[in-house]
Amino acid sequence: MKSKYAFSTSLLIAMFILNTAVVVAQINFKHINYKNGLIQSPISSMVQDRSGYVWIGNLAGLSRYDGNEFKNFRHNSSLPNGISHNRINKIYEDKTGRLWIATGGGLNLFQKNTEQFLHFGISAAKGGANYVTSVQEDSYGKIWVSTFKGIKIVDLKSRKFISPVSLKKTGEEDLYQGYTLSLFEDKRKTLWVGVKHGLKRVDSKSGAAIPLPEPLRQNKELAAARIMVIKQDNYGDLWFGTEEHGIFRYSERNNVCTHYNENTALALPSDWINDILIRNNEVWVATRNGVAIVDLNSNSITKYNHDGADPTSLSDNSTWALLEDKTNNVWIGTYSGNINFFYPGNANFCTIGERVGNHLGLNVPIAETILEDKNKKLWIGTLGGGLNCLDRAAGLSKYYAITGLKTDKYSNDIKSLAMDSLGSLWVGTLDGLCKFNIATHTILPIRLELLVAKPGGKFINAILPDRDGVWIGTNGAGLKLVSYAGAELMTIKKENKPNGLSDNYVNALISDGNDLWIGTQGGINRYNKITHTIAIYQRNKNPVLGSNNIFCFLIDKDRHLWMGSDGGGLCYFDAKSNRIYAIRQADGLADDIVNAIVQDSSGGLWASTNNGISHIKLKKGKLPLNGNYEIENFTSANGLLSDQFLINSRLITREGEILFGGMNGITAFYPQKIIKNQRKPEILLTNLFINNQEARFGEKGDIEAPLNQLNEISLPYNKNNITVKFSALSFINPTKNVYAYKIAGLANNDKWQLIDNKNEVSLINLVPGDYVFSVKASNNDGIWNDTGRSLRLRILPPFWKTWWAYLLYAVLTLLTLAKVVQFFQSRARLERDLYNEHRENERKQKFYQMKMDFFTNISHEIRTPLTLILSPIENLYKRTYEDPAVNKQILQVKNNAERLFRLIGELMDFRKAETGNMVLYLHENNIVPFINEIYLSFMQLAESRGIQYDFEVPGPTVSLYSDNDQLEKVFFNLLSNAFKFTHDHGRIKISIATTDDTYAVIKVTDNGKGIPKEFQEKLFTNFYQVNPDKSQPGTGVGLALSKSIIELHNGNITVHSRPASATEAGETTFTVSLPYKNSVSQNVHIMAAEGGQENLNSYKLRSEIDVLNDHGFTHEDEEYTVLITEDNADLRELIADTLANYHIIACTNGAEAFDEAVDKIPDLIVSDVMMPVMNGLELCHKIKKDERTSHIPVILLTALAAHIHQINGLQTGADIYLTKPFSTKILELSVHNLLASREAMRKKFARQLPGEHTTLAFNSADEQFMSKVLKIIDDNIGDPEFGVIALGKAVGMSKTVLYKKICAVTDMSPLDFLKSVRLQKAAMLLQQKQFNVYEVSYQVGFKDRKWFSREFKKQYGKNPSELMN
Repeated sequence: MKSKYAFSTSLLIAMFILNTAVVVAQINFKHINYKNGLIQSPISSMVQDRSGYVWIGNLAGLSRYDGNEFKNFRHNSSLPNGISHNRINKIYEDKTGRLWIATGGGLNLFQKNTEQFLHFGISAAKGGANYVTSVQEDSYGKIWVSTFKGIKIVDLKSRKFISPVSLKKTGEEDLYQGYTLSLFEDKRKTLWVGVKHGLKRVDSKSGAAIPLPEPLRQNKELAAARIMVIKQDNYGDLWFGTEEHGIFRYSERNNVCTHYNENTALALPSDWINDILIRNNEVWVATRNGVAIVDLNSNSITKYNHDGADPTSLSDNSTWALLEDKTNNVWIGTYSGNINFFYPGNANFCTIGERVGNHLGLNVPIAETILEDKNKKLWIGTLGGGLNCLDRAAGLSKYYAITGLKTDKYSNDIKSLAMDSLGSLWVGTLDGLCKFNIATHTILPIRLELLVAKPGGKFINAILPDRDGVWIGTNGAGLKLVSYAGAELMTIKKENKPNGLSDNYVNALISDGNDLWIGTQGGINRYNKITHTIAIYQRNKNPVLGSNNIFCFLIDKDRHLWMGSDGGGLCYFDAKSNRIYAIRQADGLADDIVNAIVQDSSGGLWASTNNGISHIKLKKGKLPLNGNYEIENFTSANGLLSDQFLINSRLITREGEILFGGMNGITAFYPQKIIKNQRKPEILLTNLFINNQEARFGEKGDIEAPLNQLNEISLPYNKNNITVKFSALSFINPTKNVYAYKIAGLANNDKWQLIDNKNEVSLINLVPGDYVFSVKASNNDGIWNDTGRSLRLRILPPFWKTWWAYLLYAVLTLLTLAKVVQFFQSRARLERDLYNEHRENERKQKFYQMKMDFFTNISHEIRTPLTLILSPIENLYKRTYEDPAVNKQILQVKNNAERLFRLIGELMDFRKAETGNMVLYLHENNIVPFINEIYLSFMQLAESRGIQYDFEVPGPTVSLYSDNDQLEKVFFNLLSNAFKFTHDHGRIKISIATTDDTYAVIKVTDNGKGIPKEFQEKLFTNFYQVNPDKSQPGTGVGLALSKSIIELHNGNITVHSRPASATEAGETTFTVSLPYKNSVSQNVHIMAAEGGQENLNSYKLRSEIDVLNDHGFTHEDEEYTVLITEDNADLRELIADTLANYHIIACTNGAEAFDEAVDKIPDLIVSDVMMPVMNGLELCHKIKKDERTSHIPVILLTALAAHIHQINGLQTGADIYLTKPFSTKILELSVHNLLASREAMRKKFARQLPGEHTTLAFNSADEQFMSKVLKIIDDNIGDPEFGVIALGKAVGMSKTVLYKKICAVTDMSPLDFLKSVRLQKAAMLLQQKQFNVYEVSYQVGFKDRKWFSREFKKQYGKNPSELMN
């Protein structure tokens, strides 16, 4: 029946790898090449010096290796102390530690203290004695060299080669001037010389030639050979390596010469011998075809060659040089420029990788699972390569494909293997389960109920044969029990409540008596086979578990359960406490992902991880551990094939060999055979960096010699940033050498600091003092050299902290004390003088203070009577227009009174500034219109004097924080001075510049008489005047006050002046710099943003402050017209809204406003002063001069608050002068009051009796106009045809304009006004009683007497006849 389920398999490859000739013991080599910094060229010689450096000579230069870095020395003709030639033939260290380098261009002696070379015997000739092939020191201290012109003795004093005279005398031409190739002194103090043909012998002491022993002299092959290398073994036998004749071995004991070559019984791999190394009882031979090792005890030979399929074999068959270092490692230099490094521990780990050529190997390197059968054959399940069988004893590899027929298709991707007691192999694949018969190589498929539709649902992750059948761990279908015949007996899944699994994905299985441990992706399950109950252990209840994804199990010899998980480290289960304990990466484990676990014969645990293999050695086997263990980790640096291993891919063979499977094959090793490096590494100090620059050594360098030659260094204070580099002389695996350091003398750094494999330490900003830097190291196997290496470090203090500096300080201190005593004595004298001077200054200051207080008090007292004087003078001035002589005198009084008022104000402001009581209230203002208004206030003066008066600005807006009330005084003062000292028809200019990012610059320039340079510095001094002009007197306070105001603004004011000469006008420029931004101080306050003169909020705020009780007002039903002239649209709209009860005409400039005023004859004009095209002052002046508009009241709005500016504005004819920002209520009341006043005047005019109209209070322009109109009417009063049209023509106005003008002045239409004048004239004539009613009516232009009487009664309430009576 079974036969129908059995399917034959095809044997893909059956390969036998047998070597019946010589069984080669495997040794592995590590490789060092150009990638590590080595010069790539054939390696000719290698030596390890006393310091521990390894020197490598090749045909392209010399290299020194410290285990971490190579330092290369190459010939450079520009360096006289460099190596003389790049071809290195021999490196030799003599008994005193001197290093000699024989080159193709002479002999070099390396100077360790300077790392330079001394040259010996070098000449310009090519070849000959200049070509040195070998170096040897004899027992008497002489240095011998072999050259292409005989052997020579080195004269150390003259640095020349000396030919032994005795050789010439005895006719030894080969030794005296022939080709000599090698040198060696034996234990009997005899010098052996290899020559072009054969061998020579010389007495070291006398230098005389000695005959060869008979066996050597009679050997014709030896006599014809070129002897390239000579060595002596521990038995005293001499070994001669030749270029083409193999090796000759001379035994002095037996007086026998034995020849070895390719054809002898002890066959060499090649007859071309490049080097010989005596190592204990072994002779290593470097040939052109690999390395041969002759065992002197067994008289056998082992050969090693390059194998392209084996990365641990020789890198090149052409081997040139051999070296055994102090730790007994063998270095093999090759023709290709590589170094092959042999250490017995290199073979600690063997590998079985992908098969190449005839080597034993896997067809696919991914080894998922490993088994050993009873015949010690290895069965490996691979991912993609099917089943592999390796017979290592026979060198046989066999591969079996796991395939079936039709629907029973099985994959070559094997996930798990298990051998049952019957010898059948159970195979779990990615496509299901089958059973493989080892004997017949047939396959029996096992059909299971799996999650076929789900990806990965057919994976078989774990197989465990048991007494009742085979347990199968699936990938999502739970745990299944299958009979040995293949029938499915039982399934345990997560859904089986209450005894279900924690998860249906099963990774690992292990049996422990009646318990079955099941590792799933959802925790650990303990299944009792008798009670069929399950206990679950998960991370939520066992946090130590670390991960619920369990990969593997192990029950050790003491029946403890160990488990590995995905990220939870290595855990074990303590049955007594029912608890889980863990060993993690933080405890020393290689990684927290543990893939497989085995136990060796000594009880040690081995765990494969994703970062190498960990060996856990339990101390005395005690559990729980509590740190009672040691961990040693191995990675690819130790010879592992890879650092990443696969889940449950592990095996320990019957012989105790451990195998772990990984992505690149199998790593195999015997724990008890692992060789550890027990040698403590010496430490070299390899380099020093000072302030990030490599330290120079020598007479002019930073240090005297190379760092390793020194025990102490001293550095100046400014070279206190140093980096020390070092290297542990353990070449086996330098990347696993570990370092620790400490620094005595540095706070908190006197304990050893572990720095892993980092081979340098940086010390930053060391303070002057003494330090001891110590470093120690461990080798690749953790063996520490606790003695380490120390370096005393002294940071010298700066010169100002040296002992002689302190002595100098003491002397200077004494001198200083003497000077101090002298100083105090002189100071006492000065104090007396200063006290007297101080008393005098106090007296002067007190007098000055009294004077200023007097002026201030007088000013206060004068202001009140002066105010009382100014008001009557104003009235007198207005009432004396008709008397020019009196008016002129009153004007003079008025001007001087106002000037006195202004001077008193300046004096009081100056006093405030001087006493620090002046306070600024800063708003963010546009300074352009502000300066422009001040400029305009002097326009009429400039025009009257014919002065060219200019104003220049960079743009319409220059914003800064300022107190315009105070700045007004500054710029008014500067312009006043400019006009004062500029002749008529001169030039004055005010300009604003914004080139600076911090300050706005305002300049006032005139071409007046100028200021002499010697007076300019004193110009801003209190009460100072330059040549005071009696015609234009001043106080000397204005500029001092201006300077104080500007400085309070955190600005500055300067003057530059060129005095006028006979040929050139002078020029004076006052420059004011004001910052855009300002800061708050005790005397400077920054006000809220709504305080700007053009900001609407300021007007609203003023209204709320100024008018606390707003009862409002109304006007009569008649609608008045108000003309608003303002270039700021927002402010124009605000004024219009404020005067909403009136008919509003809005204009943007003075020219437009004048046209509208002439055309519309408004009742009132509200105008800004500062406007484009035509400013407010010009507009007001023009309105008042024009007969058509002279009656219209004008309100001027300005930013200038000073009294003088208000006077200038009112002098142009303005009725009211309001300062911005103004209260809208005040504006509204001002408009109302002006209109009401005009209304009252007109009504009064209308009610007056005849002859009374001349007493009305018109302004001068209106009075002239009305006088003109009345005179015209009076001249034509008797003409009944004289009407409104004729009056308009006579006046020069249109009918419309005349109508508005007459209405505005008299509150009557022109027709009513004309009739009223006629009736007033009639009333006057009637009162004279000279004419009757008819005659009077005719005289005043009435044609109809009845109409006259009716109109007369309407106006006067009585008939004409009644008025006569």
